[in-house]
Amino acid sequence: MTVLDFAERRLVQESVRDAVEQLASVAHTRALVDHDAGDVREVWRELNTALGLTAIPVPEERGGAGSGWGAVGIVLEELGRTLYPVPYLSSCLALRLLLEADTPAAHELLPRIVSGDDVPAVVFGAAAAGRPQPGPGRGMTAVDRNGEWRVSGRVDDVLGAAHADVLLVAASGPDGPVVLSVAAGAATIRSRPTLDPTRPVDDVVLDQAPATPLTAEPVEALLADVVAFGAAALATEAVGGAARCLDLALQYVRDRRQFGTPIGSFQAVKHACADLLRELEPARSAALGALEVADGGHDADLQATAALAKVVSDRMYTRVSLESVQLHGALGFTWEMELHLHTKRAVCNRVMFGEAPWHRAVLSRQVATLVKRASGPIEHVNEADRNASADLPELRAEVRDWLREHGAHAPPLGGAHEAMSYEQTPEEAAWIDRLREGRWLCLSWPDRFGCRALGPIETMAVNEEFTWAGVPRPHLGMGETLVAPAILAHGSVEQQDEFLPRILSGEHRYCQGFSEPEAGSDLAHLRTRGVVEGDSVRITGEKIWQSGAQHANRIFVLCRTDADAPPHRGISYVLADIPGNGIRVEPIRMMSGDHGFSHVVLDGAVAPLEAVIGGLGNGWKVAMTTLGAERAGQVTSQHLGYQREFEQLVDRLAALDRLDAATLDRLTDPWIGIQLMRLNGRRVAADLAAGLEPQALLAIDKINWSEFHLSLGLLAAELRGLDGVLRPREEGYVLDDLQRVLLESPGRRIARGTNQIQRNLIAERVLGLPR
Repeated sequence: MTVLDFAERRLVQESVRDAVEQLASVAHTRALVDHDAGDVREVWRELNTALGLTAIPVPEERGGAGSGWGAVGIVLEELGRTLYPVPYLSSCLALRLLLEADTPAAHELLPRIVSGDDVPAVVFGAAAAGRPQPGPGRGMTAVDRNGEWRVSGRVDDVLGAAHADVLLVAASGPDGPVVLSVAAGAATIRSRPTLDPTRPVDDVVLDQAPATPLTAEPVEALLADVVAFGAAALATEAVGGAARCLDLALQYVRDRRQFGTPIGSFQAVKHACADLLRELEPARSAALGALEVADGGHDADLQATAALAKVVSDRMYTRVSLESVQLHGALGFTWEMELHLHTKRAVCNRVMFGEAPWHRAVLSRQVATLVKRASGPIEHVNEADRNASADLPELRAEVRDWLREHGAHAPPLGGAHEAMSYEQTPEEAAWIDRLREGRWLCLSWPDRFGCRALGPIETMAVNEEFTWAGVPRPHLGMGETLVAPAILAHGSVEQQDEFLPRILSGEHRYCQGFSEPEAGSDLAHLRTRGVVEGDSVRITGEKIWQSGAQHANRIFVLCRTDADAPPHRGISYVLADIPGNGIRVEPIRMMSGDHGFSHVVLDGAVAPLEAVIGGLGNGWKVAMTTLGAERAGQVTSQHLGYQREFEQLVDRLAALDRLDAATLDRLTDPWIGIQLMRLNGRRVAADLAAGLEPQALLAIDKINWSEFHLSLGLLAAELRGLDGVLRPREEGYVLDDLQRVLLESPGRRIARGTNQIQRNLIAERVLGLPR
């Protein structure tokens, strides 16, 4: 199989989109739905002839293109945008089955489907489709009469049978399930309308129809694989449909004007659109991940990955289509608009290839395996991630060798976040010294500082190896994560040489001086003043909600140094000492009982002009660099911190004997959230490796993890019962780890820009809505 690189994938997508627009566009779909105008078989023949769609997943040695199921996903997504009912999904089901059926009959039939000479449909019994039992009188039975096979029975709700030349029928045989080919002409096929006028389903009746066996071995696992692939394919198609809905909604809110302004500039509309992107992109990650597994790349458990993709896409497609109707107002509710077709497709998808309870049960069984047993600890690492990360072998080997030598000295690996009131222990300080000696701090800094000058992909690899080894790789606070990016982007060489080594050594420990009591995060209207006096700046004002200020000895401050300049100008970004410099830090107690942030009063604090980064009056630009500091290095491994907290909850519930079936089902939702983080991280890594900027995924990341964290904390408190609200018997307001998740996670929805502001940024910077 040839895995397509980004350029090849883009070429396939453009080719498919052009051909679909010409032959199977939304206009063609509407003509078919509204006027029964169009020949589906003829459109499919032309489309398949032009693009060789049925050849895409088939290995080259068997007459195909050898591009894999991931490339099939590109086609399914494009077809999902227009909803024209060509029988590609049913053809792919047949191809999936035939490629695994190693018999002469299967080998003979496969080329006819690859060439397009025969159009197939797969006829499942109800049990194969993921329902517990076939209904009365439903299903197929095959008998062998001295080498002549006959099939009889009835199966409802078959995809694509009305357009098929050959049926691949799953039937009960003399020795168990068997798959046979039957000429479609030997069947009685009756199409039944559904809510979705673009995808009817067919009832298939066979009465002693001649058949040819396609399988020789027991086929239960094969049928389960094909059904799981069908779920993954449907999820991929749904991503295309939802993307089309969002595109329509965005175009409408950009153009539609009320009160003299585009409605897309209204904050409520921006937030609605941002939330749709927040659901769409993780669903895309899940669908891509399932098709990657279908290609056999990293994980044999297609059923679990397909279940994840199906559950997420069903929910997402329904919501995106309905909210797109809402964003259009009354126009969206009309038959004329195509949005109703997507809503109907989304609803019908929910009952195909396994309904939500069946797929959730698959995921619930995964959760059940996380319970600690006497045989050993919980396994944190998904082998798909480890196997997918075969890149940078020399760097990864260096990390592993160093960890084998030094890892025993590491402090325990914590949860997803440090406590807001975190204070470094002597053990942690010694570990940071060891990391500094090994050059595992400040990985992206230039090598002249004794660092490694790693890019985002290399940084991801290091973070993954540390996390997989169960070893923390802490950062040096805001000095590393916020101040250093600003200095590297806007500071002079002299400033870099002056300040960065002191951050690296731990001499300088920074807190932020941005938000103010009156302006909040409206930095353009801050009131803190900076007056230039000779070769220094004297700063007077107040800052609020400054995390970690009680442990810092330096502050990076935004102050207005030109009172006559427009709001976004005349602001400077200044680094200043805290001790003995007219700065008073007043810790504020948080809802968790700790003192994690502070009110900071600057009463004539002085900083040299050499500590003004980017020059006087350019602080807004520098601040934007700070606020947008790159997080991609953590994205591929951040899910493991949340997984550790999740596993801690599972372990606690097991100890409390509260892990019944209902609880496991409740735990399925956070498990889904963790897997979506994992798959989003994989996409970020793939995009960066291809030289792309994964803007959408990074933009939605902060909202998604912070909302997830709050929901995990609430669920933990509820599922633990009284154990979740009883605090440890210690002096003061002491919390256990899961209680801390609950009471600190609301603050994380506010930190780094509230989630409401983040939605504005997504809407404006990613979706292109007007300010």
